[in-house]
Amino acid sequence: NKFEFIEVRDYYNPTLFRLVLGENHILTRIDPKETIKFSYVLQPRVRGEYPFGPLSVIVKDRLGFNSEERIVPKSVTKILIYPPYEDIKRIEILGSKRSLSLNYGIQRSKMK
Repeated sequence: NKFEFIEVRDYYNPTLFRLVLGENHILTRIDPKETIKFSYVLQPRVRGEYPFGPLSVIVKDRLGFNSEERIVPKSVTKILIYPPYEDIKRIEILGSKRSLSLNYGIQRSKMK
């Protein structure tokens, strides 16, 4: 069998990440010793530590009748998601304003 096309797919959990830009896979031809690169952007839905991967490589013939898939060993990576820095600063500022108002008796109230 002569395989002419390669598909590389990088798996992620769609309940934890949203694909924002690009694709998490590529289907192309590749010559011996050639390198292919592709990129995509994910937006995390929640913070925490999550597994990312594995990487799957599928080789196919021209007509798609024959294919063979391999999972790349040790291609699962754990990533740690923190809240954005801007959100942390905003929480710190809100917290400091709140503590100042509690310390000095400044309160907002509505008259009905």
